Amino acid sequence: MNNKGFTLIELLIVVAIIGILAAVGAAVIPGLLGSAKLEVCHSNHSTIVKLIQVEKIKCETGVDPNMGVVTSTGIAYGANSTVDDCAKNTGYVYANAPAVSLFQNHFQGRKFMNPYAPAVFATHPLCNQYTNKALGISGEIGCSILATQGSYDLEIKTCCDTPCTTATTLTDRVSMK
Repeated sequence: MNNKGFTLIELLIVVAIIGILAAVGAAVIPGLLGSAKLEVCHSNHSTIVKLIQVEKIKCETGVDPNMGVVTSTGIAYGANSTVDDCAKNTGYVYANAPAVSLFQNHFQGRKFMNPYAPAVFATHPLCNQYTNKALGISGEIGCSILATQGSYDLEIKTCCDTPCTTATTLTDRVSMK
């Protein structure tokens, strides 16, 4: 007799092995996603700080009279625009400074999304008001808040883990003087 099929025992063993692999995978995947979101959050913060520093240095050295940023829709400012003018966005920084909204818009235009709430821009001024109880997201997690600090500094704060405390919040200042 020439049987070319598998026996019931062989099939049950294969099903059991697949079940074990699925159980192990299901236990590991949430941890991988959580650490990936944390890494994206750290990367977003670092990129925001570095871009602001680079644009400030370009203005100081006279490399370009305008900052190399884009609008909130991702379109470069025109040659005649004064919105991205170095003189307007450096020096004395005051409440609701042009530099704050300039950089917020730039990172929205470059699609910097909140890794914990993918439908929300990480630098949107209202990002920290986003709450999704079903996903366990509340408040500032994943948001990068740009604000003036003192007379000459921009402060960038990014909460990357819950709860958002001083220990879980990345904070950097860039002098615009």
